[in-house]
Amino acid sequence: MKYNKIFSKTKQGFKIKFSINHIITIFIISILLKESQLESYIELKINDAGNISIYSKHLKNLVEPDIIDINGENMSDFDNYYYFNNINNTVILIWINKTIENTSYMFYNCINITEIDLSHFDFSNVVSMDYMFSGCISLISINLSNINTINPSEINTRKVQDMSYLFSKCSSLVSLDLSGFNTSNVNDMKYMFYNCRSLCSLGLSSFITSKVKFMNTMLFNCNSLLNLNISNFDTSSVKDIRYMFSGCDSLSYLDLSNFDISKVTNMSYLFNRCYNLNSLDLSNFNTSSVKSTSHMFRNCKKLNHLDLSNFDTSQVVSIEAMFYNCTNLTDINLTNFLLHQMLI
Repeated sequence: MKYNKIFSKTKQGFKIKFSINHIITIFIISILLKESQLESYIELKINDAGNISIYSKHLKNLVEPDIIDINGENMSDFDNYYYFNNINNTVILIWINKTIENTSYMFYNCINITEIDLSHFDFSNVVSMDYMFSGCISLISINLSNINTINPSEINTRKVQDMSYLFSKCSSLVSLDLSGFNTSNVNDMKYMFYNCRSLCSLGLSSFITSKVKFMNTMLFNCNSLLNLNISNFDTSSVKDIRYMFSGCDSLSYLDLSNFDISKVTNMSYLFNRCYNLNSLDLSNFNTSSVKSTSHMFRNCKKLNHLDLSNFDTSQVVSIEAMFYNCTNLTDINLTNFLLHQMLI
């Protein structure tokens, strides 16, 4: 994309001249907002012909002037869900003031967006990020580096509590490095990467998960993931991990040696369709609170050995189809299983 832009201040606001060769782009201009010391929000849409369309905060009042009148609005939330979902564009450059607390559904179902640049975005007061990029099926690149910090890789998300469905159905994303995310206050990560089918590389090495209660379906259908390092995960507060790795059919190895599942009640479908897993060490699993292990290893076709002798099944009521279609499983230790109380 090639474009030139000239900004000049006027009594009415800012005069902007664009020339563009091809591409539909949306900008939310950060530099102007910072220079004017206004906490406001504008959006510029440029069509193929180079015409500028200006939208107000709620995507109403479409106008096409050269003069942009910036009105100071204190915006603490996205009042209008499905905010950008009717927009056809390929690149977004966005900056929003520090009062933003909720980015839920911000880019929900933006099926035509391929790139999002959030390098100007201030996450420091954001509490909810659920569904933020959910349904962005064409998205191939997200720039989350922060140009306003000493270390651009550090993203100040320390206040965020909800990251559920954050990247769900981002089926074109190939690589995602979230090692700069501060997740120290997050309590919900369910469906976070649900159906990210093209994701080959996922960086979660700095995730602090001590407060997370829900990881169910977190990595469901991430069937291109070749490696996954979650050895740093503190799962001591987690209650639900059902379907967590279900459909991760390219993974051949998982290190769960640090997993504390003492509060987990549901492990159903946990490793379902992990076709290439050839070994699993679950010797550290404290299953004293677990009520369901149904379909837990379903379709783990390469597993040939499982030692579950440490499993406490005193609370388990269902092990239905727990080893269904484990066609190569020839060695299994169920020494301490209490089968008389279970639904098989």
